[in-house]
Amino acid sequence: MKVKSLPNYLRMYRKRAGFNQKEIAVLLGRKCGTCVCRDEQYETLPHIRTALEYEVIYQVPVSKLFAGYYEEAQLNVQNRAEELIVDLCDSGSPRLTEKRYRQLNRIIDSCLPVIE
Repeated sequence: MKVKSLPNYLRMYRKRAGFNQKEIAVLLGRKCGTCVCRDEQYETLPHIRTALEYEVIYQVPVSKLFAGYYEEAQLNVQNRAEELIVDLCDSGSPRLTEKRYRQLNRIIDSCLPVIE
């Protein structure tokens, strides 16, 4: 059974890299480490630009840095893709082309939980 991920792993990667919060704040262009602390404590969800800057600093993909949020996003999109297939099929609309159907199924399949 897969263990649920934390919302983010910023603190772990900062500690591994040997930086303190003030130093990361400087790399992010901030004046103090408070914003880094809030991000690490799950109090705030950084803007996309900041998330990408964390990726550059730690050399870890955003999807791994923010694994819990990423998993939540995967499940949300998977559920919406399933609903969209049903809605398009039920409407009898020719809008559900083979290409769209394959893409929606790829999204659903990529989001299936890993059973160990």
